Amino acid sequence: MLVPDWELLSWIAAVFGLPVATWLGLRQLKVSNAVSVLAALVVLLGVLVVGYAFPRSTQPGGQDQGQGSNENPPQPQPIDQPSKPENTGPRCAVGYRETPHAPVELKPCISRTGNQLEISTEVVSTAAGEVTVWLWLYDAKAEYRSENLLHRCSLAFNAAQQTQRCVFSATPDRPGLYDVATHAELTSQADDVPRAWGEPLVEFTGTQSGYPMAWPPQ
Repeated sequence: MLVPDWELLSWIAAVFGLPVATWLGLRQLKVSNAVSVLAALVVLLGVLVVGYAFPRSTQPGGQDQGQGSNENPPQPQPIDQPSKPENTGPRCAVGYRETPHAPVELKPCISRTGNQLEISTEVVSTAAGEVTVWLWLYDAKAEYRSENLLHRCSLAFNAAQQTQRCVFSATPDRPGLYDVATHAELTSQADDVPRAWGEPLVEFTGTQSGYPMAWPPQ
């Protein structure tokens, strides 16, 4: 339902009503018609001057100037979604490392995939033979390794310069700064664990990538 703009109606009434009332009043006082018309015109001019000197503060319909009816409504704010751990890696040792107990060279790598750490090593043969390769997670800062996360691969090479990989994914059993550690021996001389597994951790650290990763992801 449309509402009358009373301010506009009052303005129209003032423009037309005051001059007419002035003319009628002067005529009743026996003032000549010419003088009455002139007085009415003066009143009309005065009303117009006042109207321009004091403009309306609002537009028709009660809306403030500068605020159109089609003003953009506030947009809903996006809801933050829980972030997932980003995949990182692989981070690998620079070059290949010789091993004293097997005719292979190792290049260990570590990466983060989802909620696990993936540890691996490239194994390049320097001669034919069967070798056993172990992988595990090692926290050098805390001097800690999980005995339950030791993984082994049995690999056979027919000649030198052949490449294979040993890969294992694991979730560390406690927070830490973990690197991959690896070790290789001839299968004919290998046991269930590396030969130096029982030595102090600071003395047997295996071949590492040199790029430890914090766990859990930060």
